[in-house]
Parts: sequence; C-alpha cells; structure tokens
Amino acid sequence: MCHVGTVAAALIELFDREEDTLATQLTVEKVIDEDIRHLQKEWESLDVVISEWPQMDGIDREVFILEWSGINGGKLLKLQTLIGQMTPTQKQRYQDLLSLVEQKQPALEKLFDL
Repeated sequence: MCHVGTVAAALIELFDREEDTLATQLTVEKVIDEDIRHLQKEWESLDVVISEWPQMDGIDREVFILEWSGINGGKLLKLQTLIGQMTPTQKQRYQDLLSLVEQKQPALEKLFDL
C-alpha cells in the first residue's frame, strides 16, 4: 500500500512537471508570436516615420530613436535567442521578418544619421 502511494505521488509530480513544461512552452510560443507580429508591424510602418521625420522636432526624434533601439532592438535580439524554440511557422515568419529588416535597415540607418 505504501508503494502504491509512492508511485501515485511520483506520477502526480511527473504530471505537474509536464504541465508546467507545457505551460512554459505555450507562453514562449505566445511571446514569440507577439514579438514577431509587433516587429513586423513596426518595420512595415517605418516608411511613414521616414516621411514624417522632417516635421518632427528634436525631442520626438530622440524619443523615437530610444524607443526603436530599446524596444524593437531588444525584441529582435530576444527572438534570435528563441529560434530553437520556434515552431516551423514561427521560423518562417521570423525569416520573413529578417528579410524585411535587411531591406529597411539602410533607410533606418540613414534616418538615425540625420
């Protein structure tokens, strides 16, 4: 009887760990999805910022540069570290995002140099 209780306790512990692992994986997948979606939107809207840049005052420009570098740069670096945990669909969306970044990066660098 004691042995059955020990086995049951071990099974419960195993199920709890598997449940925690699944919850963590689902959370990671959600974070990846949200970061890719956010960055895709930001990089796609960069042309609007470029067109408005001449009318922006110095403070607005500085805020944009700080937010862009901190938030978007941080999300891009985080995604790079999570590539091993991405689903095949997420990996494809991430590759599409990197292509967009490569395409728009020169315009962003030019903007920051002004």
